[in-house]
Amino acid sequence: MGVSKSSVPLRYWRRPCGAYPLQPPLVVNALDIPTAHALLAACRSAHDNDGVRAVVISGEGRAFVAGGDLAAIRENLVGTARELIAAMHGGIGLLTVMRAAVLASLHGVVAGGGMGVARACDLAIAAEGTRFKLAYVNVGTSADCGTSWALPRLVSVRKPMEIALLGDTPDAPQALHRGPVNRVVPVKELQEGTDRWRIS
Repeated sequence: MGVSKSSVPLRYWRRPCGAYPLQPPLVVNALDIPTAHALLAACRSAHDNDGVRAVVISGEGRAFVAGGDLAAIRENLVGTARELIAAMHGGIGLLTVMRAAVLASLHGVVAGGGMGVARACDLAIAAEGTRFKLAYVNVGTSADCGTSWALPRLVSVRKPMEIALLGDTPDAPQALHRGPVNRVVPVKELQEGTDRWRIS
């Protein structure tokens, strides 16, 4: 099957379907520079491989993505933020032009840059109990990873304004109703539902 591994727990299976589990579970899937570069490299690999027909983006542990690694960003605000955002934007850009179908398999929290990754996918399936949060208002920054552009195109303009400016945290049924996800399933059925889409 030819599994490729990086220094972070991000794996790519060289077969008709690529799979990209994000993040170390112990930090609740906070995006850091190694993970952002690993995602970018994995997206490049899948984009350049004509044999890949479907790509699944998922998170391990308690969350899909809980946002950026704020501890690392505080140590070197400008440098870390610049490198992290550049790598994330590169990976997300590749997801949006991928020839293969790109599926987001969501659970726990989908926050900050995680919402940018999820919105770049063609389809999204979420486990019951999944919550969505831009979170940028909590740290006093503007939204990145394409979220400020994409959210109004996925749902009406007013609801993204609530999410961005008031810190609203929609749950999975609300996200299904508003448009960012296509289907909500019980937590125990998330993997099965994701696999069903991947092979269809």
